[in-house]
Amino acid sequence: MILMNLTHECTGLQLIERERERQFRDALDTLDSNREMARQVAGSIRRTGQVLLLGMGASHHANLVATAALRALGIEAFAMPLSEALYVPLPERPRTVLLTSQSGGSVEAERYLHLGRQGEDYFGLTLNPDSLLACAVPCLVAAGGSEQGFAATRSYLLTLALHSTIAKALGDAQEDFRAVVKAAMSPDVTAAVDHLRLARSFVFSARGGLQGVAEVGALGILELAHVPAFALEGGQLRHGPMEAVKADLGMIFLRDAAHRELIDSLIRACQEAGVVPVVLDVSGEAPQPGRITISAGRHQGLAAAAALCEPLQKLLLAVAGQRVERVGEPVRSSKVTRTE
Repeated sequence: MILMNLTHECTGLQLIERERERQFRDALDTLDSNREMARQVAGSIRRTGQVLLLGMGASHHANLVATAALRALGIEAFAMPLSEALYVPLPERPRTVLLTSQSGGSVEAERYLHLGRQGEDYFGLTLNPDSLLACAVPCLVAAGGSEQGFAATRSYLLTLALHSTIAKALGDAQEDFRAVVKAAMSPDVTAAVDHLRLARSFVFSARGGLQGVAEVGALGILELAHVPAFALEGGQLRHGPMEAVKADLGMIFLRDAAHRELIDSLIRACQEAGVVPVVLDVSGEAPQPGRITISAGRHQGLAAAAALCEPLQKLLLAVAGQRVERVGEPVRSSKVTRTE
């Protein structure tokens, strides 16, 4: 049984593509419509001195990107899965808590709101203005309404946009983020898709904030292509998992200028094992031999993550299309998770 409401007119893939077609327009609208609430969040962060970002799935992965951006501003920021915060909570203390849920209705978000923890300022980030989350706490709300496609595409970019408004309110100009969204570049991924055709499993790896994009890449392969995929931060990849590198493992690296030497070291290790990795690159450097590079300009922070959304989504959908007949139509999951 397909645990998702699909219209008679649209397949799961068509629903996803409809989301993708408008994600950049909605992102621009999101940047312009959340300034006042972003200022309130920024004021709370300055007052409490710490911000905790909580979410599940792709919402958590977007929070990882934002956490790195906030730390770059000198802010004490942490990201945790909501499920972890429920069962292994941090000690109570004054802090700002950002509850991120694209649907605004995940079971974990609902349960966390009922804990009544002392000293925490609650704010939400969501796509659904009518959700439980939006009704319960002050929220930044992305433009365009809830996402209908199964995999997080538009919702991931819009969550990054919401985080960008908070970063701007905290003093980061975020001009590059707006420029990336306005440009809506779509790099070619054909060579990478062809190369990964025979891969039986996948590893995504990055350093810094881009690890949050690597995480959503692995999630997308699992959800859409139905094959094993892992997201391993570059340092963690070094500590043992390199033993699994072989010809039928699809290695995908996300590379920016700040961490290019560390990523290049891992790429060389893969090449020595006879594997040609795919590199999603926002370093601005020319492609190098021995790898398949998807270039998306030169960006850092939240803007780098935004620049990689479109090529990553294209790559995931094409890889899934090689392996699954009905892409985007889940059989064991639902768009909004209401069961722990």
